[in-house]
Amino acid sequence: MTENHNHEDVSDDTWQELMGSDLMIKKIVTTNSESDESQAVKPADAVRIDFEARYAPDRTILDGPLCQEAKDWLIVIGEKDVLPAVEMGVRFMSVGETALVWSHSKFAHGPGQRKHGDFELPSNANVLFQITVRAILKPSATTADEIAIALSKKNIGNDIFANEWNPYGIARAKQQYKRAGELMEHLLQTGTWKDDEEDDRFLQQKAREIMLDSFNNLAALHLRNKDYKLAKEAAVKVLERDPDNFKALIRAAKAALLDPASEFEEVEAALAAAASRSEHASDLDLQKLKEEFVRRKRAYKKKSKAMFANKKKFESSIQTISEEAKEEADESTNDDGGEKLVDGQCTIEGAQSFSEAEGSVAAAPEPTSTSQIGNWMDWRKWDWKNKVLPYAFQLLMTCVMYWYYTVLKQQQDEKMAAALQEAQFTQQILNDNEFEFLLSDPTSTQNEL
Repeated sequence: MTENHNHEDVSDDTWQELMGSDLMIKKIVTTNSESDESQAVKPADAVRIDFEARYAPDRTILDGPLCQEAKDWLIVIGEKDVLPAVEMGVRFMSVGETALVWSHSKFAHGPGQRKHGDFELPSNANVLFQITVRAILKPSATTADEIAIALSKKNIGNDIFANEWNPYGIARAKQQYKRAGELMEHLLQTGTWKDDEEDDRFLQQKAREIMLDSFNNLAALHLRNKDYKLAKEAAVKVLERDPDNFKALIRAAKAALLDPASEFEEVEAALAAAASRSEHASDLDLQKLKEEFVRRKRAYKKKSKAMFANKKKFESSIQTISEEAKEEADESTNDDGGEKLVDGQCTIEGAQSFSEAEGSVAAAPEPTSTSQIGNWMDWRKWDWKNKVLPYAFQLLMTCVMYWYYTVLKQQQDEKMAAALQEAQFTQQILNDNEFEFLLSDPTSTQNEL
């Protein structure tokens, strides 16, 4: 890769437009065999490249701050492994060539940002890429080539995960991890492996390792993005293939702990499974999860206890109010029903009294149905403010709404239908008159045209 970017002046006529003035390429090192078509990059080729990216508001700035360096990346043209500007530039290159590709932000990181050392590429930044095409894999890729492609996808995902944490970068990293894992999963299921050959055993182990790492990284990405349901699903996908995978167990436990939809039993089971597979009893991540689980469980119990106390307090208040209402009802009965208290004795008018011990107590009969009917018929004793008027208002509103949506609405619909019918009839008469007029004077229309 060229270290010095000021080795050559750049003028407008040296740039070739790829997407108008928003994406332009300028080759600075060309191959000696330009006529060899096998050296030119084609769609779906697996291409090994090096590139670096610099912040460049316009294409004349060649020494802007460095925002990315990539060496020995293996990308597949058309699978969006890299930014559109890089992929489009590679598509117009051949093996051994080096080119400058200047890109508007919409073909680079767009509104996203990127960190590189102490520099952070701002949003909507234009970028200058210097790309070198090292090699192109043969069309009939071997098992080792497929593993190399998947490994490169995983590494590209790691680079994005670490330096481009924004919605655009998250989507790209997710795509890279998923494709790498699925590619190796398919290879392990369909590949012809010979267990008695050391090379096949090594490749099979490597493919399995890339698959598990990719799905594990996908779970970590979902955790960081606070999408705990998808994090659990990715971790479970790893555990289905490797039940003893400690990273997957830890991430599944963490996702279950942070997911509001999870229950404490699920979290406890996940933590127990992770503890049983831990190589070190004092594993820091596991200890932190256990402490957080205990803290959340205590907080939940405390909150539940407070809610239960409030519930008991509420029920007690309701009971007190009921008792007070009952006492008030009893007092009103004493005032209105002829019940009198005299010297601590209870007497009721019209009732036969009897003495017991040293005092006389009057027997209180049950209220008769006649007295209840009499109280109900006495409109002066009705609770107008709290009971009668609200119910009367509700009944009145019901009648009004019924009248509006039945009688009045029907009348309006009939009027509209009559008006529409009258308009149609008038239009028909006009059309008939116009038709008769045309028949009587056919030249009038021709003259108008």
